[in-house]
Amino acid sequence: MISLEQTLSISIKLVSLSCVIQAAELFRLRTFLVKSKIIKISAALFYAICASLLLVSTLTLSSIFLKTAAILLVLQLCILWALQRPFNGGSDYMTINALVCLSVAQNSSTAAPYAMGYLAIQLTLSYFLAGFAKITEAKWWSGEALKHFINRSSYSVPIGIKKLSQHSTLIQLTSIGLLLVEIGFPIIFLAKITLPIFLSTTLVFHLLNFWVFGLNRFFFAWLACYPALLWLIQNYR
Repeated sequence: MISLEQTLSISIKLVSLSCVIQAAELFRLRTFLVKSKIIKISAALFYAICASLLLVSTLTLSSIFLKTAAILLVLQLCILWALQRPFNGGSDYMTINALVCLSVAQNSSTAAPYAMGYLAIQLTLSYFLAGFAKITEAKWWSGEALKHFINRSSYSVPIGIKKLSQHSTLIQLTSIGLLLVEIGFPIIFLAKITLPIFLSTTLVFHLLNFWVFGLNRFFFAWLACYPALLWLIQNYR
């Protein structure tokens, strides 16, 4: 059994880890961001925002401060303002989603259950809608879309994975499996026995994205929402 307090504590630490990685990535790319004029504010101010994000996230991870969701949210919004767009797409979306819910939950015990329930539903919808968007595309059922993504990706995909993607049956089964997991994810609310199956499968999916495409923040941003889902299912079935 996971309590609401444990849910908040685990989630804020996981989302803080995602923020640490984000700050490190932005610092590493600072020269490119400045030269290409992607940053729409002064470089000094942008560095200050990133440094603040790194500091607050690190303090949260070390458990020195835990009620930091609102501060992290403000810093995330400042980064969006500085770049005038999300920098990592889905990871930014889920990080901000989690921080909005955690900000509410950390500052209102009355609203906390509703905020965590909302976060759990958003997590569920992120899988379901991704599957729903693919389900009518024949290329996802044949595996061609996944094969194209692996081989034409701008990410540094391991050679071994590219070779495996050339096996038509394997890539088709993998693609169909992904579709079924995404579209079927809401079943966890109806059949308790499916919960460990779906969660372990999506966890492996995120780990593979981490390893194959280097989507490290993607992994931690989504993982930060898992405690909310577990809490909701155990308390409101």
